[in-house]
Amino acid sequence: MDRELTNKEKWQDRRKIILRWSLGGAVAVVAVVLLAVLIQPSVRESSLRLATVDTGSIDFAVSATGKVVPGYEEIINSPITSRVMEVYKRAGEVVQAGEPLLRLELSEVQTEYDNMLDEERMKELKLEQLRITNRNNLSEMEMNIEIQEMELDRKAASGLARSGYSGQGARGRTGLHGVEPQAGGQPPQAAEPAGPGRRR
Repeated sequence: MDRELTNKEKWQDRRKIILRWSLGGAVAVVAVVLLAVLIQPSVRESSLRLATVDTGSIDFAVSATGKVVPGYEEIINSPITSRVMEVYKRAGEVVQAGEPLLRLELSEVQTEYDNMLDEERMKELKLEQLRITNRNNLSEMEMNIEIQEMELDRKAASGLARSGYSGQGARGRTGLHGVEPQAGGQPPQAAEPAGPGRRR
């Protein structure tokens, strides 16, 4: 048989019902707030610019930052060993033909170059001096040869003249002493020329 509920039990039942409806209402409010946040647009309407457009191509320039990378790189080696004093161009810059790229310390190299030039001049002077000495020696040798040829010509002429004089004296002496020609057609021998102590 059912009994009548007390006031306390009735109040507990009412509190459970109120608590359930309160929780349900809180959940509904939270859901509505979250939905409102999610569906809120990220762009403000005041920042939008509306305009009427026509159909056609659109030319638009876009500015951006970046790094220019060369298609190929070429390594330029210095012909001398030196120290870099100043750099005029960096990697990636545009250069023209004949444009300097950097400046080198050339004092030591210039000194060495000047010394080499001095040595070259000294060698040229020595070579020229040697040529002059050789020409002088050659001229002296040619002069000596000419003098010897003249001496030989003089001796040859003196020998021929002396030989002719001796032949003429022999013929004269032969005729004076009456020397007969020898048999066989050979000419008679010429007499020895008389010396200072001899009598003809």
